[in-house]
Amino acid sequence: MLLRRLPGDGLYRNLGNGTFEKTSEPAGVAEGGWAWGTELVDLDGDGRDDLVVVNGMSEAAPDGKSDEVKFWNEMAAEGIAFHDGYWGGIDFGRDGMASRTAKHLYRNLGGGRF
Repeated sequence: MLLRRLPGDGLYRNLGNGTFEKTSEPAGVAEGGWAWGTELVDLDGDGRDDLVVVNGMSEAAPDGKSDEVKFWNEMAAEGIAFHDGYWGGIDFGRDGMASRTAKHLYRNLGGGRF
């Protein structure tokens, strides 16, 4: 059995009629990863909101092993529910999972492109 990793979060445009359209690929932000925080802010003063994506789930530790598997194993070992907001002894600090994750800044080029 082949397991395929999901591509991460997506960017969606509100169509105004109760539906949304996925625009990650055409907008140029499909490689944002698993975001834990995003912000739209005009960082360069050009009148267009730029996109900041931070604290995604790390793809792999320096040894090449998946941090995502380690994360869920540690959560299970401590008996912690993901939604409880308490992470126990899981390391998110300087050498932790989130610290190795690439942060992304996408400059808004206009026309729905970053």
